[in-house]
Amino acid sequence: METNTTATDGPSRPVSSVAICCVSLAAGATAISIAMAALAAADIGGTGPEKALWAAVGIIAVLGAHLLPAASRGAPPRLRAMAWIIWASSMAYVAISHTGYFMSAQREAGDRRAEQIIAPEENTSPRRAESTILQEEAKARSELTKLAASNCQECIWVRTRVTVIETKIRALQSEAEEARDAQAVRNLTARAREERRADPVTLALVTLLGADKKLVALAPAVMFAVILDGLASLCWLLAIQGRDPPRSSGAVTVTTVTPSCAAPVVTTVMPETHGVAAPPVPSMTLVSGEGQSAKGVSGPMRTAPSFPALVASARNAVAAGSIKPTVRGVQVHLACAQKTASAVCKALRTPA
Repeated sequence: METNTTATDGPSRPVSSVAICCVSLAAGATAISIAMAALAAADIGGTGPEKALWAAVGIIAVLGAHLLPAASRGAPPRLRAMAWIIWASSMAYVAISHTGYFMSAQREAGDRRAEQIIAPEENTSPRRAESTILQEEAKARSELTKLAASNCQECIWVRTRVTVIETKIRALQSEAEEARDAQAVRNLTARAREERRADPVTLALVTLLGADKKLVALAPAVMFAVILDGLASLCWLLAIQGRDPPRSSGAVTVTTVTPSCAAPVVTTVMPETHGVAAPPVPSMTLVSGEGQSAKGVSGPMRTAPSFPALVASARNAVAAGSIKPTVRGVQVHLACAQKTASAVCKALRTPA
């Protein structure tokens, strides 16, 4: 009977496709978030060094918000509490920064859409405001009223002056009409650009919910920031959790093999784990063969002897005169089952 002892650290865990997907999602979201943090710094800093420092702060905050939950996994409770506080602060900063970036990008996109609305071509000559034209017309009418009240209605200069003033009034009226038309065109163009500048989904939500336009535009930006950074943080946690090897148990496997070529009996003993002593394992007796028993004892790893080796060992012992070629003698010498001893005795009677 032979006892083999093997120390094992647990089964290895292959990298699954789920872990690869988590790593890909986490890396992609973190890269996008870092790029957005760097671009958002351009709107905060004034000079080049200030923009670089703000970009560095944003990148550090992104890395903290994404990696702290995974990095603090398995840490002591006090360190984990500190890590979660810093993570919450980093996540809040990153969410605000990314919300501002989304709002700025949305505003710039709206401006580009509004620029696509081209106003109708107008006369390049400078146009006066309608109010100025109306004031001048009022002065001309007042002068015409004074001429009509004069005592010299038949005077040539009075009739000439009246004709000139009336012609001027008609010209002013025509100019005022053109000014009103031009203002109407400008108003229509401004209204069209404003509608084009607003996001279509935002306009639809404002019409449907009746809420404030700025509040409706802010909600998607906050949601996008939370999705991006929350997804990255969760995926990093899942990826690192999936790639962590199981904790080493230091298990000792005791294998007891009988010469009868039967299946070996395996016993696993668990020693101390992570500084805490494992519960004591009761003494076990491994039974094999027919009524024979042996206790698991540590020893070098050996394989069970083959049947020809058993026959050779028994033949040498018989030749040396140490045992008799009987079933009992072979069984005592080989410490095997009676069935195996009978087979060996039968082999001994066969010429080699």
